[in-house]
Amino acid sequence: MCSYNKINGIPACANQKLLTSIAREEMGFTGYFISDQGAVENIISAHKYFNNSVDTAAGCLNAGLNLELSNSIDNNVFTYLGDALNAGKIDKSTLYERAKPLFYTRMRLGEFDPAEMDPYSKLDLSVVQSEEHRSISLDAALRSFVLLRNDGVLPLKTLDLNVALVGPMADNPSQQFGDYSADMESEFTTTPLSSLKSVFSQVTHESGCVDNKCAFYYRGRVKKAVESADLAVVFLGTGNDVESEGNDRANMELPGFQAQLLYDVVEFTQGSVVLFLFNAGPVNITFAKYHPRISAIVECFFPAQATGDAVKALLSNSPIAGSNPGGRLPFTWPASLNDVPPITNYSMVNRTYRYFEGVPLYPFGYGLSFSAFAYNGITLNQSIHVGDNLTVSVTVKNLGPYDGDEVTQAYLQWLNASVLTPHLQLVGFERNSLRVGEQRQVQFTVTSSQMAVYVEDKGFIVEPGPMRIYVGGQQPNQETHIDSNVLHGCFTIVGQSKLIGQYI
Repeated sequence: MCSYNKINGIPACANQKLLTSIAREEMGFTGYFISDQGAVENIISAHKYFNNSVDTAAGCLNAGLNLELSNSIDNNVFTYLGDALNAGKIDKSTLYERAKPLFYTRMRLGEFDPAEMDPYSKLDLSVVQSEEHRSISLDAALRSFVLLRNDGVLPLKTLDLNVALVGPMADNPSQQFGDYSADMESEFTTTPLSSLKSVFSQVTHESGCVDNKCAFYYRGRVKKAVESADLAVVFLGTGNDVESEGNDRANMELPGFQAQLLYDVVEFTQGSVVLFLFNAGPVNITFAKYHPRISAIVECFFPAQATGDAVKALLSNSPIAGSNPGGRLPFTWPASLNDVPPITNYSMVNRTYRYFEGVPLYPFGYGLSFSAFAYNGITLNQSIHVGDNLTVSVTVKNLGPYDGDEVTQAYLQWLNASVLTPHLQLVGFERNSLRVGEQRQVQFTVTSSQMAVYVEDKGFIVEPGPMRIYVGGQQPNQETHIDSNVLHGCFTIVGQSKLIGQYI
């Protein structure tokens, strides 16, 4: 999909270098390009790169665009392709070439076959929501959960508890699904409340807010719900009401009175407090990370239809695979908005774990487990020739006390490059399920292209010199870290610099 922006002064959807020279000719792309919705119209109205639909249609088609996704079905820019052809601005052979992958895709989807020959025509809810598929949904939710904090309260040692389920995400099924997700099937969707209400000896529920925006907050109701609870489980977050395409957050704060709700739960309850978060981008939870009364924090993202059953499995560390959390953060979680560069600053400084200069609230790749893991025995060649790959292996062991998953990560570090390089570069990761006491060798192949640095006006080059590689369950040298160790080894690339290519 070509985007709304310009690249080196040329709109992406009319950019022949991007769509044809790089993607098709250099990278071997054989599929089709579709515009982002309205991106072709924007070439006229916003970029003013062309001033009419005939020239815009011709420019995009000649650049390599196959299909327009328009704001208008009846009067989109590509309806002027016939006029462009008649005016000699495009030729018939180019038009045919752009249409071929579109019809090839439609053929593969069975659109030109009789219905009885098309397997896709027989798919209905009984297939989509089969037991196997619902099991996959639960597995995906569990594997995405990231345990950010745990003082030992999780997994729960008993279910004979008076439990308060509070917060706007405790029973909010539509907001469990991310932007552009499939339609929710209520019959198959579980929420924390629906899955937990019959699990504990006593359950009290109070949302505290009308919706996730939490513009109105019922403090008295929250106090009543939690003041006699043995355990208060708080469900906060954003959802599509707060963050989605065209619905951006202005800051990192929890919406409305959600932070106040959390403060009040800590104040009013004498029991343990566990926080579940449902959000796409990071939110300010500094209070929750450091407050001694909050025993555990779980980042859930948007787990979709199996949300409730996944929360239930994690709380009790059920026999279901993945109940012992093993997920890792896919982004650097900044401590505050001050650590986030302006959107108009295109520099990579302070962006992603690769160039971040500060101390994040939680680092990329971070995630706790109910188990402890240990690494030993790193092996790798001490030197390799320019252009060769490197094989590195370690042994990881589950020290217990529970069976669980460990995500082993490998990070590369340049020690003497001729250009600015990332602090670290993730070059491999692998998730393994290990029984208590089980150990396994994990091996990574670091390719020569992963060792390359970008040199302006030349491309990606593998340079001779010293390198370091770290392997463990997290990034090395982080202020916020898990207890497992991170191994490292050094190697030297020998020989003459070698050009890998302009793009890798």
